[in-house]
This record gives sequence, structure tokens and C-alpha cells, in this order.
Amino acid sequence: MDNKDSNNTNDLNKSPNEGPTVSSIPNYIKKPLTSSNSLPINGMNVGSLPSSPNIIRNIQTSALLKNSPQLHRVFSELRPPSPSLSITRPVYNVDEFNKNYIPNEIQKTTKEKFKSIAPDFSRKAWISRMKGCFPISVWIPQYNIRQNLIADIVVGITIASFQVPQSMGYALIADVNPVYGLYTAFFPALMYLIFGTSFHSSVGPVAIVAGLMTANIIVDVSADIGLDYETGDTTNVIEGFEGIQTIDIAVMISMIIGLYLLILGCFRLGFISNYLSDELVSGFMTSAAIHVFTTQIRYLFGVELKNRSGILAVPLVYVEFFGKLKSVNLTAFIISIICVSILLIFKLGIERLFQKMGLKLPFPIHLFIMIGGCIASWLMDLKSEYDISVVGNIPDEFKSPTFPKFILFKYMWHRCIPIAVVSYILTLSVGRLYANKHNYKINANQEMVALGICNIWSSFFMSLASCASIPRSSVQESGGGKTQIVSLVNSDLPKCVLASCIACALASIFAKFQEFLNFWRISKLDGVSDETGIWLITFLSVVILNVDYGIYCGFGCSLLLLIYKSQRPKTYSLGSVDDSDIYVPLSKFKRAKELEGVKIYQFCGPLNFANVPYFKKELQIRSGVDVTAIKEEMLAMTPSTSCFVFTETKDYKAMTEKYLEHKKNLPKYIIIDCSMLSYIDTSGVTELKKLVQNHSDIDIMIQLTGCPVHIETVLKRDGFFKEVSSDRVYKSVHDAISFIRQSESTIGQPIQNLDQNNKRLFPRIVSNMSLDSLASSYNGILMDDRNDMKTPDSPKSIMRNSPRNSPQLNRSISMDFNHIHYQCSPQLNRSTRSVTFSDP
Repeated sequence: MDNKDSNNTNDLNKSPNEGPTVSSIPNYIKKPLTSSNSLPINGMNVGSLPSSPNIIRNIQTSALLKNSPQLHRVFSELRPPSPSLSITRPVYNVDEFNKNYIPNEIQKTTKEKFKSIAPDFSRKAWISRMKGCFPISVWIPQYNIRQNLIADIVVGITIASFQVPQSMGYALIADVNPVYGLYTAFFPALMYLIFGTSFHSSVGPVAIVAGLMTANIIVDVSADIGLDYETGDTTNVIEGFEGIQTIDIAVMISMIIGLYLLILGCFRLGFISNYLSDELVSGFMTSAAIHVFTTQIRYLFGVELKNRSGILAVPLVYVEFFGKLKSVNLTAFIISIICVSILLIFKLGIERLFQKMGLKLPFPIHLFIMIGGCIASWLMDLKSEYDISVVGNIPDEFKSPTFPKFILFKYMWHRCIPIAVVSYILTLSVGRLYANKHNYKINANQEMVALGICNIWSSFFMSLASCASIPRSSVQESGGGKTQIVSLVNSDLPKCVLASCIACALASIFAKFQEFLNFWRISKLDGVSDETGIWLITFLSVVILNVDYGIYCGFGCSLLLLIYKSQRPKTYSLGSVDDSDIYVPLSKFKRAKELEGVKIYQFCGPLNFANVPYFKKELQIRSGVDVTAIKEEMLAMTPSTSCFVFTETKDYKAMTEKYLEHKKNLPKYIIIDCSMLSYIDTSGVTELKKLVQNHSDIDIMIQLTGCPVHIETVLKRDGFFKEVSSDRVYKSVHDAISFIRQSESTIGQPIQNLDQNNKRLFPRIVSNMSLDSLASSYNGILMDDRNDMKTPDSPKSIMRNSPRNSPQLNRSISMDFNHIHYQCSPQLNRSTRSVTFSDP
């Protein structure tokens, strides 16, 4: 291999003849740039690097470097050269490499294979399983009371002050008694303490799950069984459902999603969360926040609105609201404005001031707003005097455990699937966020089991569906909470006050619009709009259609996009950089040169039955070779008296060479770089065989390079090397190029005058010369004294089964006027052979 200096990406994109030179830099700039310290890198001294303090102190230099990109290039030239790379080795194909470096072929016996998948019933394995099922048994013995207990108690009290008003408000969204929200704030946390694996997740009611999605299911099921959702009238209820109330439907939702999650967790199906992209979750949560805010309009403005669900529910609510603007309760509206203003002032101003002062725990303003609202409602008698809707009496004790109404299961089982998925995704997202931040691991399957048990357990205590809350978990983490012990420490109220608290709590979710703006900005930079598309589709589907339909649409689009990308991965045409062993995409690097007579094709993805046609089409476009069209043209040139068109006769070979001579744009070699192949199946292997055979028929050689070990294994298993000689598969692109250069003196050299603007405009295979002109010269081809000419590496030898010896890298080439002599030194057979070719 030739000795070449290694280059970084910036060097590859530089144009060597633009900008100022080192000599043109003023001395007052050059002096601080060249003043340097000798720094060791990786244990060796690579030279003098610029001293950054001198550069920073020189204001003029910094300004010039900032405003002149060309000076940056000159500055890089002042740096010492990179370490050189010098390697001498034979040109390796797969067969010779495996002979010299024998691979480890481990063959497991049937007993060993069965043992690897058989369950372990030893005592140690059972103890490990029990600890996995009860994570509290792992961390509670290691709990540091002196360091963690006080912090956990303080943070727990703080979260409780936030959770009380939030839980009541989320129950208000579902249009059930707010006391059930308080139950949901207490019971699920007890079970998560035992079964959860995240130290910072605060499990309880969430606006999207316990409020919005629960409310939608309650509305739909109430309509199915004939229950009046707004008044609770059971007159028209179908037989067998006379005693059903809306809270029974809400409790059954918690039970069903708990069963779903528990079953899926036991079957270790937590990986399904990997198929829900961040864009889908972000778009869903933002649109769901709009749903939640829409449900609170009636309380913020004191307007009576219908409870709606299904397609176009959100737009219809706003249409009805704007039609009833004249009936707005001004007192409720003023109270809402006062409460929202106070909350925003504390959230955006005072809390940030507290944080600058070093106070991590936020001020529980929500709790004080609730207390103030209750006092104002009692003193001013807002319910009777101003027609303000109030929460009502809240029981001061827990109810006895009761069984959920399983008679509702047949009306609810399919409607609870989206809410189960959303609750799990929210819980897992929160857990992973803080686990990565604090350097501990969470178990996705155990999180699914823990959330399922939490919902099943709490459903016996009249609780709503629960999951991890992002705002409360953020308070728990930022306040210094260490473990799940935080979860253990945990009237005449106007509904407009609760609605104000909910509206302000949604501010953090509405802030996810910033994520959409980031996706949009990235899309404009790189021309890719996949993330933006998924976000918009999910957002609009949830707002226009419904929550469950929105989840299905977003999930379906994510899967379709995943399938599309796997079927149409990136492909590139590669070229050599400065005639070195580095091969990069021609369209990405200015200094990359295409090689004469060689096309290098790189396929970045799996090669399977689904994308084989795409692989073949891209190869045809990037190589400029349409085998079918070429064969049709050659068929038209073949004499009508011939019975066999494509046979290895001297006449046919002479015609083929003459054809390729006139087809100047056709390569003689096509290299398929397999280094980026992640997977190949039987259909892919079969297609590679066909490509090698078809291109061999028109005297174009296909070589494979850089095959990973697992790709080599599949090729060998599917009989690829039985039909294609293994010495046509090289370990790297440069091995194949070196072999080509040593075999043919005029092929494989860089094309110097390549038009950079037309690198991707691959020429068509039809040349300017007509078929008639080729046919007219056919007789002259047969008389040409080139019948015995045969290159040492003819593509016809590809399909032979007998192994061939690859030549060494070093060869001596001598040339006279009449003959070309190749002196070859085979690697395995040390005897010298000489091949003489007649030069026309």
C-alpha cells in the first residue's frame, strides 16, 4: 500500500488552490500562531501545536480569524503534519485471508444449544428473579438514612402540596368527583415504591391519562350503555347496567390497563416502546395538552358546553364556545385571570429568583391558590350569589376496597389499548431521562409490571388510571429527592380556580412546540423532513380526529417510515482521495476522484427480499450499466445465422471488446462495497449471483469488498462461493483497486479532469455511435489480430469453481513497442510465471 498522510474531513473538502498562503499572513498574526508548546498525544510527541492563550490574548488575530474563513485554512496549514501511515502486505481476498488467519468456527452441540435457552432453576437463579420482581429488596438494604431520609421527606411534602390541587383538577377533567383524584395521588405510589425501578418517577394522576383519555372513554362507554354522562341519569340504561356510574367506568379503565401492562411485562414485551419515536410522543403530548385545555374552557369562562369526544371534538367545542360568548360568567372569568396571573408570575419570575438564590424546592403556590380560593368562595358565597360552580364536599376518609365492575369489560377492552400504551411510554420516558442523568439503570419490562400492578391495586380503591408525571418528577429530582421514599410522604373550592391551576400546569407541555421548531430547523438544514412529518401528522391527527385515532395514525406513520427507510437506504458512488486508500462519496467531498474504468458502489443498509429491486436499480444508475439494454444491442449486432448468442467464442469476444471500446462510459470493473451491509438474506445472495453472472456475460467484472464476518457466513451458507470464486471477494476496496491496477496498467487510475458538477449525472448506456456503424465494422472486428488476447483476470473466470492464487502487491511491469510483459509472483505458488499479451 502506498504511503499517504491521513486526512480529516475538513482537509478532504478543501480546495488546494484557493485563499491566502502562509507567507501572506502578517507577522503580527503569524507570530502568536506559531508560538507553541510541544504536547504529547497518545504517548508520542507529534510536534508543536499552537498555544491557545497567545491567540486569545491577541484581539486582532481573533477578529481576523472570526471574519475570514480563508485564514482558518491557513491556520490549519501552520499546524504540524499528521502522523504518516505505512503498511506493506499482500492483496487479500477472503479465501487467502482465511488461510493465513484461520477463523474460529465454533460449532455448538445440540446439548449446548438447548442448555443456552433452557431456564435455570438453581437457587441462585430464583433469588435473582425474586430481586428482579421486587426491586425494593435491592435498594432498601443499601438506603443511607443519614444522607437521604431528610431530603426525601422534605421533597415528598413539597410534591404533596403540588399533587393535591393537580389530582383534584385531573379528576375534574374526567368529570368525576375530585376526591377520586386524591385517591389516585396516594394508592399507586405505594405499589410503585415496591415494584418500580426508577428513583425519581412520581407516579399518580396525569392530565392526559387520568383526565383526557379517561374522559373520552367514559363518554363513549356511557353512550353505549345508555347512561347520561352529564346528569348521571340511568333511566335509559340497558338491562344489567342499572347501577353503573361514571366513576365505575373510570375505575374499570384503571383495572384493564393494569391487566394489559402486567401481562405484557410478564412476557417481556417492554421493547415495544422502541417503536414509538420521540417525534410521535412529543407531537402527541402537545396535541393532548390542547385537548386538556379545551376541557377547561367551560370552567375558566363559566360557560355551559357539551361534553364531546370523537372526530372533530376539539373544533366543535370552540365553535360552540364562540357562539356562547355573550353568556360568559364575568366573575368566573375575572377569578381565572387573577389566578392564572399569580401562577405565571411565580412560575416565570419569583421561582427563577429563588433558584438564583440557591433554593431548589419550588414554592407551593398552587396550594396557596386553592386555600385562597376556598376562603374567597366562603366569604363571598360565590356559588349562590354569582353562580360559580364549586367542587363540593370532599370526604375526609378512604372508602373500603371494592371490586371493579367487570361487566363493563366487553365495552371497554379495545378502547383501553391506547391509554395503556401512553401511560407506559410516559412512565418509561421519565424513568430513562433521570436514570441517564444520575447514572443508574431501569428495567423496561419491570417498569411495565410495576405500572400494571399500580393500576390494578389502585382500582380496588376507586382510583383513576395513573402513570409517571413529568412535572412532579421534575420537582422531585430538582428538589434533591434520592429514592422512592418520596412517594411514601405524600370544600368550597371554585372549579375555575382548579381550571386555572390545570391551565398553568400545561405550560411545560405546550413548551414542546419548541421541539417541533427544532425538528423544522434540522429539516431545513439537511433536507430531511421525516421528524417534522411524524410530529405534524400525530399532532393534527390527535387534534382533528381523536386521541386514540391520533396514536394509531402516528404509530402507523412511524412504522411506514421505518419500513421505507429500510427498503431505500442511502447509496453512494465512491472515489479515492488524493490517490490514497481512503474512499469516500464523490458527492460529499471535493477532492475525491473517480477511477478510470472502475465504478465503486456502496449500499448502506440491509439487503433483503424487500429492497433487492432498489439495490439493483441503484447499481444500474450509479454504474451506468444497463445489462438488459446492452445485451439487446449486442443481440442486434450478432449474425442471424448464429444459434447461440452469448457464447465464449473468439468472434463473440472480439465483438464484445469492440463494443466496450466504443462505449467509453462503461466501466470494466464494478466494485460493490459491502462494508455498510448490516444484513443479507437468501434473496440478496441470489441477486448478487445473478449480477455477477449477467455482468460477466458483457465482460464487466463485479467484485465484492469489505464483507463483514456475518455477511461472509451467509454467503458461504447459501452457496455463493460455489458459483462465484472466493478470490473475487476482497477484504477492502483498496485491495480490489490494487489488484486491478496491477492487472491492467490503464485502469484504476484517478480521473483528473472530472466535472464536479456532473458527478451524480450518470451517463446513459446508449452511446453516440449507432448500431449500424457498429454492425458495419463487425467484419473488421473478426479480422483483427486480437483473438488470442486474454487478460489474466478475465470476468469469465469469475464463475469457475477452481480456486485461483491472488498476486502479491508488488509487481514489475516492462513495456516495449510490440509486447507488454507482466511478471507475477503468486502468493501460494512461489514459481515465477510470465504472461505475454499482443499489443495491437
